[in-house]
Amino acid sequence: QFNSTSAGADSLVLDFGDGTFNTLNVINPVHTYLIRGPVVVTLTAYNYTTGCSHSASASFTIAEPIASFSAPPKGCYPFTPTFTNTSQDASAFWWNFGDLATLADTDVVANPTYTYNTPGQNIVIFIITDVNGCKDTITQMITVNPSPTAEFTASPNPAFMGQNVNFTDQSSGAATWYWTFGDSANSTQQSPAHSYTLGGTYSVMQVVTNSFGCTDTIWHTIV
Repeated sequence: QFNSTSAGADSLVLDFGDGTFNTLNVINPVHTYLIRGPVVVTLTAYNYTTGCSHSASASFTIAEPIASFSAPPKGCYPFTPTFTNTSQDASAFWWNFGDLATLADTDVVANPTYTYNTPGQNIVIFIITDVNGCKDTITQMITVNPSPTAEFTASPNPAFMGQNVNFTDQSSGAATWYWTFGDSANSTQQSPAHSYTLGGTYSVMQVVTNSFGCTDTIWHTIV
């Protein structure tokens, strides 16, 4: 609603700034805006006796805050997603990342990153505020899956050429295993054995993967 404080006017014309006008001499008209963005409203008062007119303008912004963001819905611990703001008409931001392991899980920037150090499900709350103080809120679930831990032992170490070296898996949370023995050979057994035909020092790699597709890698040296 627009409230006129004009004095001495015989006629009032109000330009609503969206291409429409009030010419019915309504002192305090009500107008509905169907556009978004900055608006300049101009009121012109006419005095028929003097033939004079005077105009006054006011500006404001029509906003409709709609909160939205994008982020990967799941990842492997430790998980550091980037939250990308895709909101409409937002001028201020507040995030709560839903991490129950800490109270320091909030931010006020538009596009934050956050590291989850505990597996689990986290409800992210995103609140935006527009220039007029109006707010909108959206939530999204972020799932942090547990990661396996790679580890193994090798015996004997050191070993002789042609002697079998037994690699014993000591990983946790693994569903599959992949080994490279440093001499172009590899294996997918859980605890393989391998012999070396040439002397030297070899870097053996174990990659473990769990049922969520999360991985971990470790290297040990065989002499």
